[in-house]
Amino acid sequence: MRCYFTYEGRFWAAQPIDAASDDDAIAKAIRAYYDRIDAGTRPVCDGFELWDGMRFIHRHGPGDQGLCQVTQPRVLAKTTNTTIIRPR
Repeated sequence: MRCYFTYEGRFWAAQPIDAASDDDAIAKAIRAYYDRIDAGTRPVCDGFELWDGMRFIHRHGPGDQGLCQVTQPRVLAKTTNTTIIRPR
């Protein structure tokens, strides 16, 4: 699977994601996205898309209504089986 980081709707960078399931891949992609933001990695990104070859899995970003919504200040994402908590 591959995570494509986006800025203003364009792909800026990519990162491979190794995962056993879509939920696991989404959780890992969200973690990579926030790690990238926290590290100040350039180019800056405002979202990502997760793909498995030609199969679209998930989109996360401004105005996104997908599976991964920030629901509390410290909760980064909730998927079917996983909750990612942002470290303080």
